[in-house]
Amino acid sequence: HLSKRSIIRKHAYNRYNHVICISNAISENLSYAGVDKNILSTLYLGAFSHVQRSEKFRVEFRNEFRISWQDKVFACIAFDTPFKGVDILLKSFQKLSEDRSDIDLIIIGVDPDRSQLPTLARDLGISERVHWAGIRDEGWQVLNAADVYVQSSRFAEGLSLATIEAMALKLPVVATRVAGPGEIVLDGETGFLC
Repeated sequence: HLSKRSIIRKHAYNRYNHVICISNAISENLSYAGVDKNILSTLYLGAFSHVQRSEKFRVEFRNEFRISWQDKVFACIAFDTPFKGVDILLKSFQKLSEDRSDIDLIIIGVDPDRSQLPTLARDLGISERVHWAGIRDEGWQVLNAADVYVQSSRFAEGLSLATIEAMALKLPVVATRVAGPGEIVLDGETGFLC
């Protein structure tokens, strides 16, 4: 069943000679919605050239969040919306931390003063191990403090620029198997899909 909005969008897209999608998942969704598949193609985004590993940033952000040098750090860049599944990430991190005392989680992109997610972290008993980096223009810089990148999206994600940035930093990625991330993360090779 297509909504009125989908029908309008289908007609708008079909007026173009060509539509470039950022993932095959987006192309398939548009085709399913009635956009002519002959005008659709996929062109993956690339990482910006300035995204690179930096020992300076690794030291700076581990110090800022008072993270031990022995700890393994997971990081995520996500907005505070159910779509991004940060609540799922917090619950998964809580289960993982039951057996490990040497792990931390940095969440970039969530304003801890306006979100209920820090309350969830407190209720799960992990608030001392979860570090809220807030909203930052250059979130990829904070990723330098991490050892693993996590993308916990609930629904089909076109293509996560944050995942691309993490991969440009040579971080292994753990991502949910929802469209776009499943197209760029090679399961068991550059990360894991779940």
